Amino acid sequence: MKPFLIGLVLSVVTMTANAQCPTEPLVLESQADIDNFSINYPNCSNLSTPLYIDEVDGVINNLSGLNAIESAYLIKIQNTHIEHLYGLENLIFIQELWLNSNYNLIDFAGLELISNIELLNVIDNTALESADGLGSLSQISQLNFFDNSSLTDLTALSQITQLNGLRIAGNNLTTLDGLNNLVAVVGEIFVSNEQVINLNVFSGLNNLTASLFLWNNPVLTDVSVFQEVTQLQDLVIVGCNQIQGFQGFENLAEVEGIFRLGFNPQMTDLTAFGNLTAVGSLDIYENDNLLSLDGLEGLIEVTEAVYLMDNPNLVDIDALQNLNPQGLDQVVISRNTSLSICDNDFVCQVIFDPEISEEIQGNANGCNSVPQVAARCILAGPQADFLPILDLWPSPANQRLNISARGIHLRAVDVYNIQGELIDSVSYLEDQSPLQSEINVSAYTSGLYFVSVSTDSGLVQSKFIKR
Repeated sequence: MKPFLIGLVLSVVTMTANAQCPTEPLVLESQADIDNFSINYPNCSNLSTPLYIDEVDGVINNLSGLNAIESAYLIKIQNTHIEHLYGLENLIFIQELWLNSNYNLIDFAGLELISNIELLNVIDNTALESADGLGSLSQISQLNFFDNSSLTDLTALSQITQLNGLRIAGNNLTTLDGLNNLVAVVGEIFVSNEQVINLNVFSGLNNLTASLFLWNNPVLTDVSVFQEVTQLQDLVIVGCNQIQGFQGFENLAEVEGIFRLGFNPQMTDLTAFGNLTAVGSLDIYENDNLLSLDGLEGLIEVTEAVYLMDNPNLVDIDALQNLNPQGLDQVVISRNTSLSICDNDFVCQVIFDPEISEEIQGNANGCNSVPQVAARCILAGPQADFLPILDLWPSPANQRLNISARGIHLRAVDVYNIQGELIDSVSYLEDQSPLQSEINVSAYTSGLYFVSVSTDSGLVQSKFIKR
């Protein structure tokens, strides 16, 4: 081997052997601690343990002592007086970078070489104005900007094309320009307490199926950018004071998790959701001007729960009558003070299904309690065509009431009085369900009673008179 090559190899081996990096999490609490880092840890360029910089012992105003670091596992910088990130000029990759409560920090100058970050958390840096310095950042999984009250400019982020998660909340952004080149977000988009009117920067997202959270954006009016979206994990639009309709979601067919619309005072209808057929949980609450659920007529499946609460002008929920309650855990219809009619097919099936927890209260008379709605369900019109015919005899009955569903096996029989209160019940094991049942009504007081019968083909109701 030539002499100069031998020397080069020996030099590299010697440098590597002499490199000393912290082997445990390290906290630097003063400017002196930072200045002495290269002395205490000579040749340390690959930092594999967490590094915490927290101004405790005097002012920290620069990071120059860290300029040997090229890659790092985690660096958290908080409560310092730094204005820029000079001192990290040689950092190319970091798994997690946290910048918390550095009230003099203006931008990210000093990070011009960094191209790869797994998690960037930027929280409560009140002087931070822009993302300048992050112009080389192209690979990142999670990007979070929270409560940076002077932040108005994200244009330096234009190299980013894909993310797992994006959380932007409580800054001073009127536009999200800089994120225009995003083509994929896998996990979630969370935009909250920003002054954005539209979200057109997301127009390049292809096949978006992530969770979309739009929370307390006071001037947001336009969500038309999502017109190609057909499926989402979650859709939460809450506290968006100016949003009236949801034009842009006309092709949305499925929300696997939460579908939540709340505290949207200008929201008047849901007609943009005309193609929606399935959600995990339906949650509509505190929408002052919502009159009906028109637009949800195509919804046939909710797998977890339905919550309709505190919508003061809601008078019509018939759009839910095609909803199949099978598999639901809970239905709450509460404090919709103008809602007097809620005995549609869906609600009636819920009430007579012992597997579903229901709460109906605080609405207008007619939809003000479970017994009240149960009575209206039983007094309603004829059964749907796909359900069996229920035969009760004799009527009036005196001692015994016979029940048959014309050849369909009976699973359970419930009897309600005129007030909708359950007064009698019988159930059968699956392998013992009869084709006909008999109930002793001799102890009933005279009057009208309602019968709800669970069969192999569904729930059916009828009524009889006790003599």
